[in-house]
Amino acid sequence: MRSGLAAIPTLGLAALLAALPACDDSLGPGEASVAIDTITLAAPGSASSATLGSAVDLLGINAIRFPERLTDAGQWDFALRQSGGTFSLLPFSTPTGGSSVRAGAFRSTDPFDDIRTAPTRRSAYTLTVDPFPIAEGQVYVARSRLGAGPFNSACNRYARFRILELDEAAGTARIALATNTECNDDRLVTED
Repeated sequence: MRSGLAAIPTLGLAALLAALPACDDSLGPGEASVAIDTITLAAPGSASSATLGSAVDLLGINAIRFPERLTDAGQWDFALRQSGGTFSLLPFSTPTGGSSVRAGAFRSTDPFDDIRTAPTRRSAYTLTVDPFPIAEGQVYVARSRLGAGPFNSACNRYARFRILELDEAAGTARIALATNTECNDDRLVTED
């Protein structure tokens, strides 16, 4: 009977060994990869809703989505809502999903540029199924809905965002957004 290693072709074994870290390599996480964008969302039914999406997808790395379209259904984390002059964000939640499936956020008292990491504990986030009000200048730390990551592992992405501008007449919100592109990585800045 052959051993498990003997069954690996020589070329495959060499590739496997080359992928392993050398003695001098760090086994810790590499440099953080953070996507920084400014996005504009439109509330459904607003003057801008025909051309601008109403939701952001953190798992899709700051992708703007149209949740009312079949192709984007369930592929978003926070959707913009407007009632008169009041704007809010609706976090993603499945009808049968527990709090671990929901997107969540909390308002931060720290300036946007000072937020370096996000808490990974679910209890740090407001995991509501209701929209939460937003206003210009407010800063939030967010956690995406639960999705599939590499090798079908569970994946949350973490972000920080600031409400830059709310336009009541157009029904739009302009948001500065910084999202870590790696699954389950709480760092929200790229090291200098």
